[in-house]
Amino acid sequence: MIHCEHVSKKIGRKVVLQELNLHIDEPKLVGLVGRNGAGKSTLMSLIAGLELPTTGRVTVLERPAFDQLYVAVNTVYIHPNMTFPTHLSLREICQMGAQFYMNWDCTLSDKLLAYFELPMHQTFQQLSTGMKSMFATIFALSTRAAVTLLDEPINGIDEGLRSEMYRVILKDYLAHPRLMIIASHLLDELEHLLEEIVILHDRQVIVHKNIDDFAASHVIWEGDLSKMLAAYPDALIIERSPFGTDRVVVPSSVTASFTQQAISAKELYLYQTAEKKGTIDDVFSNDE
Repeated sequence: MIHCEHVSKKIGRKVVLQELNLHIDEPKLVGLVGRNGAGKSTLMSLIAGLELPTTGRVTVLERPAFDQLYVAVNTVYIHPNMTFPTHLSLREICQMGAQFYMNWDCTLSDKLLAYFELPMHQTFQQLSTGMKSMFATIFALSTRAAVTLLDEPINGIDEGLRSEMYRVILKDYLAHPRLMIIASHLLDELEHLLEEIVILHDRQVIVHKNIDDFAASHVIWEGDLSKMLAAYPDALIIERSPFGTDRVVVPSSVTASFTQQAISAKELYLYQTAEKKGTIDDVFSNDE
């Protein structure tokens, strides 16, 4: 469905993506994560056909992504900075969407907009940040686009409504499978929805795998740090304790007699993409 081959993207003098490869061939619910500035939004914009890669090739639904009407009518991309025509009400925006997207689901949009009590007579610009996110997500789901790109879809939504919006996304995906890519900093809230995880780091995709397999690929060891590092020198140090119960992350394939704990996908992602070495304990260390 989407193929990014040796994709690089420069914005001004800054290289945002470099020799990136990503291939997804079937409908999936995929989480796209990366630290601030990792290039998540840039990658989504390239897939949506809004930008050209500096080098490399991006194809969507077997066609070049950029400036292709077929890709445009089968792809939807929502993000925190998006806007809609300022003179149109929410109702008129939905009518416009139904004219552009051939598979637009009026019943779904009407029911969800009523359920979340969005004021259909107002313009998008008159909404609060949370309401804008809810409307944009409902709009994206209603398109029934084969490629649905959701960049921070629950931005500004309070915790109770976030849970409801996650249920909406999952239920709609199960009823109408398509490729959904969700970029979010809240991986802990998204884990239960996702089938696969894609991690961007150092301008490239460093992980693309089943999310359960990703979390199961590593474990946490607890014990004496020097002994754990002797057993596995490349362990990621996550906590040092004066009481000899330090914690490190190691591949689950490494066997040792230390106490072991499972690790969540979010924790593992954070440790693998950490820019700083060591832990915050080093800041408060008395060692010179």
